[in-house]
Amino acid sequence: MLLQIDTPLPSRKPKKTKVRLIWTSVIIGLFTLGSTFAAIININTGDSVEFGQGKVLTTACDTSITLNPTSGYVNGDTSQFALNKISLDQIDSSAPHCKGVDFHIKFYPSLGSDPLTLYTDADENPVTEIVIYDDGSQFIKYVPAFKISQIGSTGFTLDLGNVVVPVSGFNKITIETMAHVYRVAETGPSDGIVFVYEKLGFPCGPTLNKLCHNLEIAPADWFGTGEDPKLPYSTNAFGSTTVPLLNGYGPSASAPYSWDVGAGLAATLAIIAQNGPYDPTSNSYAAGAANAYQGGGFTDWHLPNFGEAVKFNAVYGKLVGDLGVNPTKEYWTSEECGPGAAYKIARDGSNTFYVGGCNSKYVFVHPLRPIHAF
Repeated sequence: MLLQIDTPLPSRKPKKTKVRLIWTSVIIGLFTLGSTFAAIININTGDSVEFGQGKVLTTACDTSITLNPTSGYVNGDTSQFALNKISLDQIDSSAPHCKGVDFHIKFYPSLGSDPLTLYTDADENPVTEIVIYDDGSQFIKYVPAFKISQIGSTGFTLDLGNVVVPVSGFNKITIETMAHVYRVAETGPSDGIVFVYEKLGFPCGPTLNKLCHNLEIAPADWFGTGEDPKLPYSTNAFGSTTVPLLNGYGPSASAPYSWDVGAGLAATLAIIAQNGPYDPTSNSYAAGAANAYQGGGFTDWHLPNFGEAVKFNAVYGKLVGDLGVNPTKEYWTSEECGPGAAYKIARDGSNTFYVGGCNSKYVFVHPLRPIHAF
């Protein structure tokens, strides 16, 4: 079956919500599923599209996407016809259409409202959807059990492999487009590298009053010079003074704040509150330079704290390869180790980053690379 769905563009692109489906026209062809069935369609009634034993609902991020499900005969204890491939084509992968969105594909049983469990992952969690990311130049899958191939630059074919979805066992496929969820090692929204992804999220923001899911490290050219600047941790006036807490948070805050992923911004802002507004000529220091960067339009760039800095190891190769982080240098963190010293992140003999070693906050200069949470 070839199902072409023309949907008008939404008036605005939701950040993390499903795009509403509005049917305007539907062209139905013949769908062969063991044998040919008559196709039935009700337009603008809110009902699903029926074709033989199957139903399809779809939402889209552009005005025209074609969907082509195909089936095959599976031999075994219970030989049967089963869905084995789904092809989506005519996808507009430009911005502001489908570039940067995830396609969520689910299968629903003939009885019940919950999606089918396709298989269980390594942690014994049920997998009920297939996620395909359109990054504007390619389609990337996040379910290793399946195969994906490109249809030129406008679509993809998903091969379900050994997962059997019997024709008689389901009656609906849903395809929804949502704002992309960034995974570790992907290029982030500011052209840096995502090095933390937590599905359930973590507290973030100036007072840990927000919920974030990712941390991104800035790209190689973030400072405009092609290499990371070398700056003191603080200005001379406060080089021997502990940073006072700001709203109860900061580089000297009691556990768990000081070390928690997401708390680096609070520490950075406390340093800035002590040292004053950053100026590259008259008041230059690491935390101020990190926060002054506004790549991607974000204003929460900061020095990493302990918990954030050690997460760099998840993307060590990309940092020293793609982003130009110098593995022989020691970079500032936002953590103090006394009134006049601060911790650094360094590299050991096994090519891993670790936090350790203190240097004077003003006498020594070290490079820095800002990160941000979103």
